[in-house]
Amino acid sequence: MRIITGSLKGRVVPFNNAKFGGAATTSGRVKEAAFAMLGADLSGLSFLDLFSCSGQIGLEAYSRGADVVMNELDRRRYRFIAKLVLDWKIENRIEVTSLQAEKLLNSDLERKKQYDILFLDPPYHMQWDEQPFVLKVFSWVNESDVLAPGCSVMIQHAHTVELPNLGSRLTRVISKRYGDTLLSAYKAEIEVQS
Repeated sequence: MRIITGSLKGRVVPFNNAKFGGAATTSGRVKEAAFAMLGADLSGLSFLDLFSCSGQIGLEAYSRGADVVMNELDRRRYRFIAKLVLDWKIENRIEVTSLQAEKLLNSDLERKKQYDILFLDPPYHMQWDEQPFVLKVFSWVNESDVLAPGCSVMIQHAHTVELPNLGSRLTRVISKRYGDTLLSAYKAEIEVQS
């Protein structure tokens, strides 16, 4: 997994899938598509990678200038990301957390933190209340106060799951298929209601 562009361009994220329980990582093609939509320069923007896994998405956002929060619940993967951030000496604009998604979305309300970009890649086959987990995550985000006005939300999910076109505050901009993956992009309304 190589960083595409920016200050870390060319660096390789030394993540070994086998070592971390066969963790599913974002393909290079999907990552390129997501960042083609977001742009090469993310300077001054706040970026939340809610399910970081290998850390490659958050690192790509950092490389492009964003202030990044990377969240990974699995303790082994969390430690991998935290160590890599220290080894690369890039902790100045990166925070690494290990919280349940719902808790992070609610705790950030207490910290009054909002994000300009959210990247969501929850486990594809996980269920919650007998529905795909990604639908639950979508509803948490849609109801959360972490969305900055005009926030972009990118959701990577199984192509078999149809996400809503509209949330109460989110409108789908595009949904494009890459193999078994759908990349759905949403935009928050300009003035987010509290």
